[in-house]
Amino acid sequence: MKHEANTTKDRDTTPVSGPDSPPPGDNTPTPTTSGQHVLLTDALDQLAATMEVAIATLKRNREMVMAASAALGSTRRVADLAARARMSDLREGLSTALHELDLARGRARLAFFRELQSDGHSIREIGDMWGISRQLASRVLRDG
Repeated sequence: MKHEANTTKDRDTTPVSGPDSPPPGDNTPTPTTSGQHVLLTDALDQLAATMEVAIATLKRNREMVMAASAALGSTRRVADLAARARMSDLREGLSTALHELDLARGRARLAFFRELQSDGHSIREIGDMWGISRQLASRVLRDG
């Protein structure tokens, strides 16, 4: 007799009961049964990574600004100091890091909102949780 591999629809996906398991018949999605939280976890990981980049950029910029401030007494022309400090590079690097941070923050917020909505929370509840209006919460979800 030929034995065929189980397909996804043939597999029993019922979770094993345990002290943290929902009662039988409870169809509430959980991270272990539905694969939820993957998008949110990814978004939060990306947010943390962009925070690290922004922090490092701010620290570099602070060091350059402090060096420029210390050099003010020994330079005759502020333009020379600005050129030496590479002010345009500092500005561009910081602008880029903060822009990336804002994008990552928006993706994380959207992932949170979608997760909350999939857990059954209304748009009004989501807005209340985040301290924003229902209209703004709706727009975040709609414009994603």
